[in-house]
Amino acid sequence: MFTTLNPKSRTRLVACLVLLSAVLAGCATTIRPDTHSRYPEHARYDYYYYPTLDIYLETTSGHYWHRNDDRWVRVKHLPPRIHPRNHGRVFLRLDSDRPHYYHKQHRNRYRPRRPALDGVRDDSRERM
Repeated sequence: MFTTLNPKSRTRLVACLVLLSAVLAGCATTIRPDTHSRYPEHARYDYYYYPTLDIYLETTSGHYWHRNDDRWVRVKHLPPRIHPRNHGRVFLRLDSDRPHYYHKQHRNRYRPRRPALDGVRDDSRERM
């Protein structure tokens, strides 16, 4: 078939094959192992982490991540026993939509401070 074409058609066919191979080569992708995310690799997720409560708040959706027994669950509303309003929080920007995968690191890095009892400061060390 290729030998029966005239030189002009043969040149066009070769040019088309070269163009097609260049386009298809640009579509090549590599398969990467799971990065703990359901979304693209370049995505970033913003959370507030509450160290004293061990919960995360997704800033964009308003959903919370908290432990329920031995599993992490994502909920729109926290259980009535958890009130994050008067607790300190830390802003986190992660490349995972599952913040609890890094919870051990967060817990170690942002250890909760001991709250003062009834707003009374302990000045016993200052008197010495």
